[in-house]
Amino acid sequence: MAGRPWCFEQNLLLLKDISGDEQPYDIALTHSPFWVRIENLPFNCRSDAHVKAIAAKLDSLMEIEEDVMGIGKDRRLRVMMDVTKPLRRFLDVVNRQGHTVKVKLKYERLPFFCFMCGIMGHGEKDCI
Repeated sequence: MAGRPWCFEQNLLLLKDISGDEQPYDIALTHSPFWVRIENLPFNCRSDAHVKAIAAKLDSLMEIEEDVMGIGKDRRLRVMMDVTKPLRRFLDVVNRQGHTVKVKLKYERLPFFCFMCGIMGHGEKDCI
């Protein structure tokens, strides 16, 4: 499970750990971990505390890649995302001066998704 997300022919394969007591219809296959790069992040907003606050806007944070020098052009984090919701491409972040800055989100190893609505599992021609 640590190597997720898994794809087969560009489609996301969702699996979930079970204890054995569940009924099959009670198991919701809606979440998968993804690595997300936060680009265009101001230098004074790159601490782990700031990144955790940004990750709270996405979904549940699993891991933050360490940035020892603090000079990387982006920060990378792993979040458990609800795949039934649209992907977010940008986030508004308030810097230390109180100005709102738009940061770009880039997802790694994404499966097939719709560029119009941002939801995984269908393309633009099948979007309603």
